[in-house]
Amino acid sequence: TDVIDIFTTGGGGTFQDVSMTKDDIGAGGTYGPDPVAISGLVKYRLRILNRGPSNMPTGRVITINDYVPFNATVMSVTPVTAGQLWTCTTIPVGGVVGPTTITCTRTVDDGVAARRFRVSNTNDIDIVLRADTGTSINNQADVATTNDPVSSNNLDSEATAILSDANLSLTKTVSAPSVYFGTNYTYTFTVTNNGTNPVPVSYTHLTLPTSDL
Repeated sequence: TDVIDIFTTGGGGTFQDVSMTKDDIGAGGTYGPDPVAISGLVKYRLRILNRGPSNMPTGRVITINDYVPFNATVMSVTPVTAGQLWTCTTIPVGGVVGPTTITCTRTVDDGVAARRFRVSNTNDIDIVLRADTGTSINNQADVATTNDPVSSNNLDSEATAILSDANLSLTKTVSAPSVYFGTNYTYTFTVTNNGTNPVPVSYTHLTLPTSDL
């Protein structure tokens, strides 16, 4: 799970140390694992966690940015719990091609249970990317809020490997350029994988003219 951890420093004050760690959760549901195939989907989870010792006060704004690289397309951005009232970048049908930045923000309201961000509370946002090209998706994200005494741990990245597609080609040769009627001749078909990935199963369908049968 991609995790964004929001820490609260000691003293019982209003300082929150915001940090981030990331990983993909591609093994879940219908999303591809790490590595992911070209045109496959991989889901990242961004999680914020208030580790205490103090609760986040009403009015505090939390902002998450996910930086999508050029070789991926954002297919969806989904706050896991609607009641937390995250506002995220709108993703149209067909997705948003990278490079692009996805932003989610919310304001803490300690008077409303679903919008609190007290000690040990977590918030999750799922982002689904499609692998378009290249050998890896280098996805970065950061998190920020006010009164963060340590900014050096606010950014993290996750590299998800992309499998290269198989690239098949077919060539045909004939044993003789011309023959007499009734003479046998041979076609040779050669299938070559020019890609870097093996093909578990392949089929070749040939259509011959009735005169050759």
